[in-house]
Amino acid sequence: MKLFASVVGFLLFLCGNAQNQGFIPPEDYFVIEGDTVINSSIELKEVILFQPLRFSNYDEAKRYVILRERTHKVYPYAKMAADRLNVLSERLNKIKSKINKMKMSKSTSMICALITTFIWGTAFIAQDTGMDNIGPLTFNFSRFFVGFITILPIALFFERKKILVEISSNSKVFYKYLLFMGISLFLGTYLQQASLQYTNIANAAFFTVFYVPIVPILLFFIYSKKVHWSIWPAIGLCILGVYLLSDFSNSEIMLGDGLVILCSVFWALHIIFAGKFMEEFDIPMFYAALQALFVATLSLIFSFIFEEINISKILMESSSILYAGALSGGIAFTLQMYAQKNIEEAPAAIIYSLEGVFAAVAGWIILNQFLSTNNMIGCLLILIAVISSQISPSSKN
Repeated sequence: MKLFASVVGFLLFLCGNAQNQGFIPPEDYFVIEGDTVINSSIELKEVILFQPLRFSNYDEAKRYVILRERTHKVYPYAKMAADRLNVLSERLNKIKSKINKMKMSKSTSMICALITTFIWGTAFIAQDTGMDNIGPLTFNFSRFFVGFITILPIALFFERKKILVEISSNSKVFYKYLLFMGISLFLGTYLQQASLQYTNIANAAFFTVFYVPIVPILLFFIYSKKVHWSIWPAIGLCILGVYLLSDFSNSEIMLGDGLVILCSVFWALHIIFAGKFMEEFDIPMFYAALQALFVATLSLIFSFIFEEINISKILMESSSILYAGALSGGIAFTLQMYAQKNIEEAPAAIIYSLEGVFAAVAGWIILNQFLSTNNMIGCLLILIAVISSQISPSSKN
């Protein structure tokens, strides 16, 4: 009896151990054509969805066969259309995210444009006082050489991997824009510096802003591109604002005013070429460095011809040169490239007209200069012009 109980207990132990080790009874297998598959799911009875088809006449059977054949032919195309719809839906979601990215990019460009304009406005005093002991060409050379050595290390650090790729993608266009932008910037900055010797600041401030209406005119003649009509009222407000801000009504036409107007033409060309360059290439820092080097080289060559270079006199203007060079000639012109990546040329020109507003506010805060009612109205009109230019349909989306 004890032996029987021991055997039964041992058998029960083996059964329990087999279950614990994953032993599956034969009834839990599903046999298919001699193969066995573990039947881990609940087995359901077969369900017939359609009863056997019965047709009352030959025509009904014929129509059914035709419909079935057409369904078989159409089904692959319907499936392809459904798959395509899913792809389009995914792309639509991506487009929405791209739109958000573009909005963020435009906001970044707007910030860059405002910082650029602020630097240009506050650097105007340094540009004026920096020629107390040196000529405009020598000042331009010193200023842009400082800008070059400021931007080049930053450009090589952030853009070194794509410089050669970008240039080799279309080298002819790259060097063409470098030539056009370099000459435009050289003539614009030189004429602006030289005009200050023959006119007053009020006249220079007013006539320089003529690049705002010149930009859309040159865009039409060079690229056959028309700006939206809503830009022109903003341009009118901008010119009126600068007229009131500069107190031009109390000034007289002077000899240097022609140089300022000619300067505004080259500023307009530079703004246009900067926008076109950013449509083709994506190395704004390196390009700004090359541009500064180009202007510095031309200025140095012509300064040897028309001026006398004196190192001691250059060092006397070191503070003005460092400010106008590192900030204006280097950082500001780099930020200009970023700004015009997502802002069209005509609205960008209107934004740059805020240079006079920042200069006036800086003079009021730093130099305790008086701002009249006309000056404040002028600032307000320029701000309205900038805002209206950005909400117009001509702005890049």
